[in-house]
Amino acid sequence: MRTACRAALINLATLTAAEDMGSPLSLGFLMAYSRKALGRRVESRIFQYRLGTRRSMIAAALRDLAAFAPRVAGISCYGWNVEAALALARALKRRRPALRVVLGGPEIHPGRAALLRAKTADALVLGEGEETWVELLRRLLDGRSWAGTPGALAMGALRPARGPRRAFIEPLDRVPSPWTAGAFPRDHAVWNTALIETSRGCPMDCSFCTWTNRRSKVRRFSEARVAADLEVLGRLRPKNVFVCDSDFFWDRERGLRLARLMRGHGEKSDIQWYLEVSIEHLDAEVLEATDHPCFGLGVGVESLSPGVLRLNGRNPDLRRIRAALDCLRRRPTRAEVNLHLICGLPGETRESFLAGLDEILSVPGARPIVFCAQVLPGSRLAGPMRHLVRRRRRPPHYVVATDALPEREYLELRRAAFELLLLMNHPPTRDLLRRLAKKRAGSITAVFAAVRHGLDPGARSILGKAWRRCSRFPAREQFSLNWEWRPVLDAAQEARLFAGVRAAA
Repeated sequence: MRTACRAALINLATLTAAEDMGSPLSLGFLMAYSRKALGRRVESRIFQYRLGTRRSMIAAALRDLAAFAPRVAGISCYGWNVEAALALARALKRRRPALRVVLGGPEIHPGRAALLRAKTADALVLGEGEETWVELLRRLLDGRSWAGTPGALAMGALRPARGPRRAFIEPLDRVPSPWTAGAFPRDHAVWNTALIETSRGCPMDCSFCTWTNRRSKVRRFSEARVAADLEVLGRLRPKNVFVCDSDFFWDRERGLRLARLMRGHGEKSDIQWYLEVSIEHLDAEVLEATDHPCFGLGVGVESLSPGVLRLNGRNPDLRRIRAALDCLRRRPTRAEVNLHLICGLPGETRESFLAGLDEILSVPGARPIVFCAQVLPGSRLAGPMRHLVRRRRRPPHYVVATDALPEREYLELRRAAFELLLLMNHPPTRDLLRRLAKKRAGSITAVFAAVRHGLDPGARSILGKAWRRCSRFPAREQFSLNWEWRPVLDAAQEARLFAGVRAAA
């Protein structure tokens, strides 16, 4: 017997390559929660597409949804996919005007109300989505209007009507796990990267961030619930598991206990667990608990300028930051350690950014990851601090100039950082630059500037080609100045470039 309502949940993956497909955690939560709340009244299915050619992606989605015949479709919208998501929503409404389309995710906010007037969507989910999604489904089943639904924006009789703000879900264990509830396939033929949460929320109020429920109490799933997720993932053995917590070690003792559980699974499989941690929460005990190749640590540094950190909503503990960096220098670890900086924060000058990058580059065994600042919807950079930045008009809204960095100077800084990181990704060249910096009692960035100036025309041309090539990649892929995951030079060009660097040194 056919169910009363079919619901399609649509994820548009970040990148184009097959190996980058991951499990859509947010949609898994929606599926698991609606199963719990509505049972067989709703049949949900997750559809995933890669952001290759938009026309082919939309054609594939239209074919799949015609076969599934849902009454409602939910689409997750992020900075990297929102334009494609809106194009898909329009195509779905043109093909099937009676289909209810719901948009949610970080790119959906009250300022998007025009999407309702244009009939691109029938409802916008604002904030945490599980209870709102279930309420929309329940109203659809009961033949009631969506206008006034708590946590949603939907068309009323004449204009968009916003429902009451919805309280956060507590306790979090009310939301079933997609992993133990079977929302995802029991094999990973369609993805090799899994996502999990052990907590939600973040007490910080960083200007550049719209982490779900920022400046809020951190709510946690029970350790028993997390342990059950780890058991399932240990059996499935995906290649990578990203833990989507704002800081895995906010609760230090809990984080250490869970890290030891993960290590036990990692020692028996090829899974690599990726955890986010603030630089101020990194210490010898955390490094000891994660001292295994099964771990990757994304260490949030953002900037090493105290003034920049304070301007952007951080209250830095400089003593703990220095202690963490010293600990990394003294204590070798088998974990993959990535130190995160942001290029283009308000208040950051060329000199202060390069000084921070120098300090990060001085940490042996750690890899600097430099992100390009973005103005995210709902962030303070999009609101009270918007006068401090200029941004790209279309999403992703990358910063193009700041109060301290005019557009041309900021572009030159990004290019210099990109070129330095490209050279530092080549171990012999990295060792050469470090030796020269030590010999000359200078900094790696200063040594790089001198070497760059002394490059022969052929090597300089190759370095320029690398920058131009990465600049032509889709905007959604330009979130970082690190490009080792996607080669920008062929083997012959690399050999010629590195030979030129050796000669210039």
